[in-house]
Amino acid sequence: MTSNLQAASRADSGTASSPQSRRRLIIAATALLDERDPAGITITDVVKRAGLTRPTFYASFSDLPGAFAAAAVARLEDVFAAAPPTGAARRADAEELAATFRQLLTRMQPHAEFFLRVLNGPGGPAVETAIIEFLAERLRTSSPAASALAAGPLPLRVSSEAIAAGVTWTMRRWLAEMHGADSAIDIAADSQMLRDLVLHMTAPGLGIPTSPEYPGGTVRKDRP
Repeated sequence: MTSNLQAASRADSGTASSPQSRRRLIIAATALLDERDPAGITITDVVKRAGLTRPTFYASFSDLPGAFAAAAVARLEDVFAAAPPTGAARRADAEELAATFRQLLTRMQPHAEFFLRVLNGPGGPAVETAIIEFLAERLRTSSPAASALAAGPLPLRVSSEAIAAGVTWTMRRWLAEMHGADSAIDIAADSQMLRDLVLHMTAPGLGIPTSPEYPGGTVRKDRP
């Protein structure tokens, strides 16, 4: 006798590992995370929302944290899709970089609860790792910081992941503060802080004197 699971697996065999099925699962997971905490979401919920089956889910993800991480990255991709393109071959103006962060934070603001849910819920470490890897990849491939990092003393992967981790932590704190804020969040000030973080961690490094190219730095008084 053929089990229901085997029958469902055969029925899904044509699309079980297809990009279309994976995309439907990510859309379903994203919609569910918009509604409630990850702890209240099951694989059954995801496949039911997607109109697929459990075998199809396991063909794309090993567990729910993997699906949640993919949902977080997909939403980040949507946020970054509106950012103005900056080629890796040139260096961005400081104000241009701040403007990019302002646009990104503005687009992230309506999704603050979503990101906090996936970062603080079950599978949060997997989500955080996926976000860091996504940001690091953008730094290496589509950021004007790439050339400076490549010329630095550390391997490009190490330096890009370190900066991405710092940006992720800073943005995570910003999302938490914004979500529970008693007063208005100053997106302009926060975008300048992220701008300075990236610039000073890129070249020539943290603690440089202030200059038109790297605003926000300070000159140490104990230096001659």
